[in-house]
Amino acid sequence: MDVFSDIQKKDQNEIVDKSFEPLSSVLAELEFTIISAPHIITKEKLSEWLVKHLSTEIDQIYIVGWRDNEDPFYINFPQMLDKIQISRNTLFIVEDLVTFSGYMGEISLMSHTHNFYLIVQDSGTERITQNLITKYWPDSIQLWPSVLDVPIDMVYNQKTSLISGGQLRDYNHAFIQWRKLEHSSYTKIDPPDSLFGYLNVYLDSKVPSLESVSKDIAIQRSPKFRDIFQSILFHNKKRHFISMISGERGIIAFESLYGKLDNDGIPLHVIRSSDPLRVKEDKLESINSSNSPLVVLSDFNFTEDMSIKNIDYYHITNGGKNKDVLSILSLIKGNNYTGTYPRKLTINNYITETPTTDIPVDSLMEKQFFPRLNEIIDYSKISKASDYLVVFVEGELNVVLDN
Repeated sequence: MDVFSDIQKKDQNEIVDKSFEPLSSVLAELEFTIISAPHIITKEKLSEWLVKHLSTEIDQIYIVGWRDNEDPFYINFPQMLDKIQISRNTLFIVEDLVTFSGYMGEISLMSHTHNFYLIVQDSGTERITQNLITKYWPDSIQLWPSVLDVPIDMVYNQKTSLISGGQLRDYNHAFIQWRKLEHSSYTKIDPPDSLFGYLNVYLDSKVPSLESVSKDIAIQRSPKFRDIFQSILFHNKKRHFISMISGERGIIAFESLYGKLDNDGIPLHVIRSSDPLRVKEDKLESINSSNSPLVVLSDFNFTEDMSIKNIDYYHITNGGKNKDVLSILSLIKGNNYTGTYPRKLTINNYITETPTTDIPVDSLMEKQFFPRLNEIIDYSKISKASDYLVVFVEGELNVVLDN
């Protein structure tokens, strides 16, 4: 589906009685401009989209970055300097501000070339420091492409289960060992995956794995997994992704439990970080070959170009880490979704509590994770902080001058 099929008509209605100017003219007048990529599109795709719509109005455009691409309009930064010196009235779309900042002083001395620059940033993971820009280009502005601002309904749920008895005892022992290690090293050490495993499943000498026990005992020993399974059954027409640690108390245990339960025939696909690249690619190709209900269980950090399409539910089992933020950002990209908008993505974060006042480590992680996720996903601050909106008017990109 083309997510922008009706966007042109929508934006024309929004700018009635407003004044505007062609984006190409604004870029040329200001010399230096910044634009942010909404979550549905990568900054690389935004660069290509801009080239497509501006090439009829600007004679020469280059995309500057570190791509391995043989197309003549993709150049690296050393090539950029050469092009600036011999080019006139040329647009340079820059995908890496950090590298570009090292050239700013030199480029600012070449204003006589009348070239102009557009920095593309990712609204989810990058924040441009305005002071860095205004030192050389005090009149620079920030643009927000409202034409690409497609709504995503992100629902966040916290799911809590209780651990006690032997499971709590084993977890507390592992927790103390981790704290001792951290204290002796005089540095902060992230909680190991094994610590989260004790919150997932209770295994001991009597029950060394869930594979060897009945369905009822397996459920009793993994309350967090029970809650995940219930969510899958309640939404058995949807596509689910479970972010899980590897090992006996992670992927192996959940796979064993899933095989014991009545799962309504919803297939379970397992992708491990340890799988060879070709195996991962083959599994993803199979998963993405249809839009049928399924469950994907993985400890792998997915990216925009290697991700699962059309996920409806994202389940977190360790409180949430940075890799979950990056995976969620990749899942909501337009190239990983073929449905209609507004799109809905539900994020369930499964944490534990105890009968005591002690707060398990997954709950502590969740307290840090949710504010960070919310800040990144909610880019309204970026759009509001932008100086002007970019819209379509009569098939061309324009800047609304009176926001």
